[in-house]
Amino acid sequence: MSDDTVRPGSGTARASTVVAGAVRALAGFGLLIGIPLLAAGRADWIPPWRLAALFAVIVGFNLAVLRRSNRSLIAKRLDLGGTPRRWDRNVMLVMTVAIVATFVAAGLDARLGWSRPLPGWAVGLGVGLLVVGDLVFLWAMASNPFFTRLVVVEPGRGHTVARGGPYRLVRHPGYVGWSLLWLAVPLVLGSAWALLPAAVCLGGIVVRTALEDATLAAELPGYREYAAQVRYRLLPGLW
Repeated sequence: MSDDTVRPGSGTARASTVVAGAVRALAGFGLLIGIPLLAAGRADWIPPWRLAALFAVIVGFNLAVLRRSNRSLIAKRLDLGGTPRRWDRNVMLVMTVAIVATFVAAGLDARLGWSRPLPGWAVGLGVGLLVVGDLVFLWAMASNPFFTRLVVVEPGRGHTVARGGPYRLVRHPGYVGWSLLWLAVPLVLGSAWALLPAAVCLGGIVVRTALEDATLAAELPGYREYAAQVRYRLLPGLW
């Protein structure tokens, strides 16, 4: 993931940021539940509620871990400020559309019967991938004090290459976790059709990984040497 230094603020500022983050999380859960339920045309469809509950547990667990391992990162991750690079803005737009389309496709699949509901083992696999993906993502966040939403390179403010934890295995472990999380979503929702827009989102993750990797190699001191030591971006032995 992209890096940036984190400046601890006052306790009041941190509390305000956490409250704002909680409001954002609740709004996100509302959308998480609302989009597929609206598309399905029914409020008693269980999979979106199940997915929202899983994400609520994941967010709570992540916050508890980060408060101990990388506390200053919490406020930084919740900060909506900053301007993304043009290529990053374009990639994130495509990914956002694909994310919304995934939930819409799952709801319409349940409503119109495009495909049979996925078997229990597939839903269970999705839950497993969700947990593993989050653990990888959390490991990356806990290991990198510069893990932020946007691609920002500021060596003059103490920005250095993250080399510990999962960064010893691949150069972008946060995207590995994110990919597993997003592959899990259609499975937890029980929709085969939702896998199609989800695949577009996964493609966006691959594109963002490549562009971010090139940006870090060009702008972050020491990154080329790190890339020579850790050869693979996402998949050891492949890429």
